[in-house]
Amino acid sequence: MKIPSSLSQFKNKTGLILITGTEEANFLVARDGVISSIFHFKLEKTKFSDREDSAQRGSIVFENGGKIEQLKKVGRQNFVKSFRDETKRLLTEQKVDHVYLFAPDSIKNELEEVLPNALKKKLAQTYIGNFCKESPLSILKKIKNERGF
Repeated sequence: MKIPSSLSQFKNKTGLILITGTEEANFLVARDGVISSIFHFKLEKTKFSDREDSAQRGSIVFENGGKIEQLKKVGRQNFVKSFRDETKRLLTEQKVDHVYLFAPDSIKNELEEVLPNALKKKLAQTYIGNFCKESPLSILKKIKNERGF
């Protein structure tokens, strides 16, 4: 997609834009007036039944949240691992000058930690929020407003 002239054109530079939620990620590359999606992944949402974490002894039914919380934790770990693996792969395929991370506050620190060191050094800005449903152009507008391009 061509970048409008009112936004940063990334002339002779490559910007890697990492947009994540807690179960979904979009990776975009902007360079020389063009922005394109290079990778997208979404983990399957964990479905819980009403009886997910209940036990019964005789006629007494009791519940605790341990099993559900453990499943959520494993799902989050899988997401962070997938993010780490894909950013490592992209590092070998793309020459990157600037990195922009868009992530919810609840997972931002974990994602910053697992970024390869070469990308950590090029991290220009981190934006807090879930921007997965926004268009690439609205993402570029946020970068323009913050960076003053």
